[in-house]
Amino acid sequence: MVTEKREESKSRFLFPNIIRKFFFFLIFLLFAFTSISLSAIADYETDYNAAEAVLSSEELIWLEKHPVIKIAPDPEFRPIEFFDSNGTYSGMASDYAMLIGKKLGISFTVVKCKDWNEVMEKVQNQEVDILNAVIRTPDREKYLNFSYPYLRIPSVIIVKDSDLTYRTLDSLKNKTAVMVQDYGYTELIIKQNPLLNIITAPNLMEALKTVSLGEADAFIGDLATASYYIRTENLGNLRVSAEIEPPNISGFAVRSDWPELISILDKGISLLSNEEKLVIHRKWINVTPPHAISTDQIRSAVIIVGAIFLFIFAATMTWIHTLRKMVHLKTEQLQNELQERKKMERISAESESRLQAFLSTIPDPVWLKDKDGKFLFCNHVLSQIFGAPPKMIVGKTDHDFMDKEKADSVRKNDIMTVKSDKAQKFEESVFDVSKGRITYMETYKTPMFDPDGRLTGVLGIGRDITDRILYEKEIKLKNDELIEINNDLHQNRDELKKTIREKETLIRELYHRTKNTLQMINSMIVLQSKEHGENIAIQKMIANTESRIHSISLVHQMLYQSNDLSKISVKNYITSLAEKITESFGLNKDTISLKIDIEDNSFSIDTAIPFGLIINELITNSCKYAFTDIDKAAITIKMNSSGNNTYHFYYRDYGKGVPEGFDFRKSGSMGLQLIYTIGEHQLMGKVDMQSDNGVICTIDFQIATDHVRV
Repeated sequence: MVTEKREESKSRFLFPNIIRKFFFFLIFLLFAFTSISLSAIADYETDYNAAEAVLSSEELIWLEKHPVIKIAPDPEFRPIEFFDSNGTYSGMASDYAMLIGKKLGISFTVVKCKDWNEVMEKVQNQEVDILNAVIRTPDREKYLNFSYPYLRIPSVIIVKDSDLTYRTLDSLKNKTAVMVQDYGYTELIIKQNPLLNIITAPNLMEALKTVSLGEADAFIGDLATASYYIRTENLGNLRVSAEIEPPNISGFAVRSDWPELISILDKGISLLSNEEKLVIHRKWINVTPPHAISTDQIRSAVIIVGAIFLFIFAATMTWIHTLRKMVHLKTEQLQNELQERKKMERISAESESRLQAFLSTIPDPVWLKDKDGKFLFCNHVLSQIFGAPPKMIVGKTDHDFMDKEKADSVRKNDIMTVKSDKAQKFEESVFDVSKGRITYMETYKTPMFDPDGRLTGVLGIGRDITDRILYEKEIKLKNDELIEINNDLHQNRDELKKTIREKETLIRELYHRTKNTLQMINSMIVLQSKEHGENIAIQKMIANTESRIHSISLVHQMLYQSNDLSKISVKNYITSLAEKITESFGLNKDTISLKIDIEDNSFSIDTAIPFGLIINELITNSCKYAFTDIDKAAITIKMNSSGNNTYHFYYRDYGKGVPEGFDFRKSGSMGLQLIYTIGEHQLMGKVDMQSDNGVICTIDFQIATDHVRV
């Protein structure tokens, strides 16, 4: 009986013990779920001092030198960014800025403006350093640098309930659409759709009311802000008609003289995890994924599973005990795997973050394709060229972003690279959406293989060579023009040579005949002089005339012998003329010292002849009157140029001089009058003559450069 009672007592307490153990097991499972959830939150809130991990020493120093970075939000851009009732900067963009600032150690100073126009005015005057959640436009690129966009919001057409037929931008042609004034997206849509009739409102609320009151057919803008104001302002007659392209893609914009801050912000954006982005989006847009499982559902599932386990445990103790061991072992295994997976994910995330940060600093497009030509990866530069974020490029091919001819050419080069089994260089072109023109690139492509040697794809990097290509095309065009001109010159060369030879022969013959004619005139004058041999005055006059004719004849003789038929050497001409005149008076090197210091310049015949007549008169007068009763005669002639075809002529004889009070200009001497007349009226110079232990004559004159004798 005692034994039976013990067995009965044992059987009474066996079932409660089983239930108690099972509830302990349920508590353990709930604690495990709670721990995992709290761990995820802790991972989000913990700052791992990411700035030192991704920023260079130069960037860290730059941040130390710029402790104050002023950011100006749009005061009414809910829920993207705005000032709440307490005047605090709030919204999605604010959360992104604060999160990135926390990761990089940046503290932003918020500048409050009354409206968006004041924001743009301050940033253009560099009273503000940075804008948040702005769209990149060509006009803004003149004074702002843009980070990689981190915020993508769908763009929509919003209409009244009765106008849901407007599904595309083309369907709004001949209709009136309203957008917000001075917004970057407004500028983008107007430029891309010039045929649309778009009016602007000063703010988003006024734009939506314009549609609600029937003053416009549709509103074009982003879904987040529009849906917020429709909900808060009770605009119940408005509906979303369609989603359109392009979406509102925005990010940071920094004053153009701070390029370092753009690189820093790009690295901060690359540190954002998908979980962090999802938390911010859920906070402000309140979008719950359609397949998300709530905590209550998890608890209900646990209770149902617990009931099933309770039924099973009640059926057999042995099975429960075995199951507990299996669960315990499996839990340990899963925890170990989870820890290892978290560790690998963290390492992978850090590596990917560093790679993204590195690639964001490369100014050239970089991409990776699989063996079928689909993009596996691209950096922000290629993203800007295609006008789409990387996640929209991955999985697509060149045919989705280029015309067929260019895409086929690029694909052909990829296949050629794979077949060659080595790196290849190509010249390719693509339409650059960010620049609005064709960009020519020099691309380097390399086949990629896995550890087993199997082909995985093609890695490519490009370099913009548009300027070089355009320059080469311009050079080729100029070369073609030069070749055509050269051909024309060759055709006329023989004829020109023949004409030049004929003209040279004619001019030389003309100079020769002129010299002979002057000699003939001189001979006739000499013959005539013999008829008046007793008249000394006539003999002197004829001698002077003969000397003057000789100076003119000498010019033609030198031109006839010169290679250049338009001008002669002044130095050679004056030297020859001086020697011939002194020799005609019986003076040689033993009886006269001729010191001639003249720069080797050239005069045309129109300057050389009158200048030779002046030399002739000066030397003749010196030989006739200055050197009588002197054992050793001396003459100095100098001439130099002071630039701009201006010359200074200096002549001096060391003879008896002239009587005191003698006026050179008023003298009745024909020779002196000839010097003044030629020097001042023909050479247009300034003549000065004076007596100082002889006679000194200086002439300052200028030769016109526009007069060429042929």
